[in-house]
Amino acid sequence: MLVMTATFLSGLRWTLTQLVAQKEGLGLSNPLDMMYHIEPWMILSLLPLSASFEGLRIVSTKQFFRYEHISVALKNCGWALIGAILAFFMEIAEFLLISNTSSLTLSIAGIFKEIIVLFLAAEINGDHISILNAVGFFICLCGMCFHIFLKNYRRYEDTNKVEELNEEAIEMLNSHGDPNTSSDEETHFSNPP
Repeated sequence: MLVMTATFLSGLRWTLTQLVAQKEGLGLSNPLDMMYHIEPWMILSLLPLSASFEGLRIVSTKQFFRYEHISVALKNCGWALIGAILAFFMEIAEFLLISNTSSLTLSIAGIFKEIIVLFLAAEINGDHISILNAVGFFICLCGMCFHIFLKNYRRYEDTNKVEELNEEAIEMLNSHGDPNTSSDEETHFSNPP
């Protein structure tokens, strides 16, 4: 139940982010502007949950606040800093993807990442993939391929429509400048009423 709620809220977050990022009047298409306005609210909403679930464990552990050797605390803070930097650049990439495509594309990229992680876990760690899991992978990959096919097909149709309109416009311009046209038509177009 918690996983479904988290998935729903994540989808809602990215859909609302897409709506805000793609509105020209707001001026939030730059990912840094978007993060500047959104991240403080995310921190305020997640900090109480993080403190209640993990706060006592972090405060009382010997790796951070009750350390015996400063090197252990510095090493763990360094790992946390590296994770924070990677998360920062991942957020920038996600905001750029959202502002240029859609939240559906981001969701599909996330699912593809999870499939790769699960596949690598099976190959490297020897995790067991059941037949049901393999069927789920196959369905996910088929859905992704179908989405990519539909997106490219629509783009191809739009490109063809634009080319047809351009050809029609060129033909109209050429027909008006054609020397076989009558002088009355040329006068009509050259001298507007």
